[in-house]
Amino acid sequence: MLSTVPVYAGASCGGNGWNCYKKGVSYSKEGNYKKAIEELAYAAGKLPGQAAIHSELAKAYENTGQYQLAADHYYKQAALYKSKGEDQQSYLAAMRKADELNSIVEFYVLEDKVPVAPYTLEKYEPIRGAYIGAFIGAEEKYKDSAYNWGGTLNEFEEFNTLTGKKHATFFDYGSIGTPLQQSFQRQEQDMKEAGAGIHIAYEPNRGLQEVTKEAITVYAEELRDLGVPVFLRYASEMNGKWVPWHGNPSLYIEKWKMVHDIMEQVAPNVAMVWSPSEMPLDQIDAYYPGDNYVDWVGISIYSAQFENGDITKPTDRRNPLEAVDYIYNKYAARKPIMISEYAASHEAGFAPNKQDTTQFAKAKMTYFYESLKMKYPRVKCIQWYSADNYNLVDKSKNRVNYSLLEGEAKGVLARYKEIIADEYFLSDVVNGPLVENQMNAPKQTKKVNGQLKVTKDTTLRTWVKSYDAYISSVVYKLNGERIEEVQVAPYELTIPYSKLKAGAHTLEATVIDSQGKVVKKEVIKLIK
Repeated sequence: MLSTVPVYAGASCGGNGWNCYKKGVSYSKEGNYKKAIEELAYAAGKLPGQAAIHSELAKAYENTGQYQLAADHYYKQAALYKSKGEDQQSYLAAMRKADELNSIVEFYVLEDKVPVAPYTLEKYEPIRGAYIGAFIGAEEKYKDSAYNWGGTLNEFEEFNTLTGKKHATFFDYGSIGTPLQQSFQRQEQDMKEAGAGIHIAYEPNRGLQEVTKEAITVYAEELRDLGVPVFLRYASEMNGKWVPWHGNPSLYIEKWKMVHDIMEQVAPNVAMVWSPSEMPLDQIDAYYPGDNYVDWVGISIYSAQFENGDITKPTDRRNPLEAVDYIYNKYAARKPIMISEYAASHEAGFAPNKQDTTQFAKAKMTYFYESLKMKYPRVKCIQWYSADNYNLVDKSKNRVNYSLLEGEAKGVLARYKEIIADEYFLSDVVNGPLVENQMNAPKQTKKVNGQLKVTKDTTLRTWVKSYDAYISSVVYKLNGERIEEVQVAPYELTIPYSKLKAGAHTLEATVIDSQGKVVKKEVIKLIK
């Protein structure tokens, strides 16, 4: 619901909307945002169909800390772009600005039973919960010979110990034309010993012409002989110009279908993962091979505090769920969704201007993982990319550090450990060839729409999206009386059944930002 937008009758532009717009822009340039808002709000009332006016008014509201009003006008700008057939990128840019400033507060109740979803489970898809996975192949510690050929240590088992939980999958990269043993060295055996499914980003690095029936058949036989579940992320990020298999959707789909058919015939333990990049969104759908040729749909998403390493361009407000929303809304009714790669940086910026972004990493990883639990029940796998990109050979990418191990001293590893400890995050691949069926599905949350009937001790969680990435706390009041303040997402609150009298009660959640200001309040009814 849009906020009430003030229209200032006293605007000094003589009743002409365009004159008010010009005066408002002039006031904004001078930094007089109060006067700018008066003029621009009047202009928006007179000329509601002009996207430029809403854009300028949104900026003025943003500069005065009136973030919800700013979001409302960015949404209006985006809606006008869409209705007038403007280019997709302009629409998406306006939506992103709006989403970054818009605040939402939702209640969820933790349930033992959730109605069965109206879809058939795909290969290796759990009924509920999400596999946790990781990439650790670039961790400096594990480059030691003790973890490689001739060594005796298993880096995957050690990583499980450090994080306090067994991971269901580990992934690495392979190249078409390179034998499995050569590309993976000893890793696939260590993954098996750690009890993990193997996820391979399988890439045609010399272009789609190298994807031949002969090469794929040999590889399929190797994957079959592994004797464990394999998630094959073939030719991912195909919507991005940076990969050599981009640019010809019809050829891409033709080759994909061939790879799928060979895997289906030769290696039934392989699940095919179709996984575009988060950007550009408008290039994704053209590469989709069709439901009969895809087992899982994935997406790779990263949270780095500065845009392209530029410390003058912070991205604290950027919402990593934006790309999830697009993929989820488009494909989740048909396929399980996988976060093929995710990480949040605890160091960022080009050296030597590297910045400590530990607070950012903790906030974003918490927000992302907790949001998946509450709002995206068909996201069934999430894999952390644990690497220090400052050590990469490609210097153009040396602007972020996502390594959980290198973030241990700053509490990044501990925060990750706390998050994945929840039973919702699964340690074993289930429901497919070579593995058992899922017997004990974890509890899942259900959104509370206005009121909730309470019949037992009830655990509630609050989902918060805000202009402030560093929410301080959520304060709960029952019937107007403060009962608890929770500082860490998912802001869990347990209501003892015995403490409620029969009848209706109000539960209020007040979200406090990092500066101690109220972001938003939300109220539901509890009925006993």
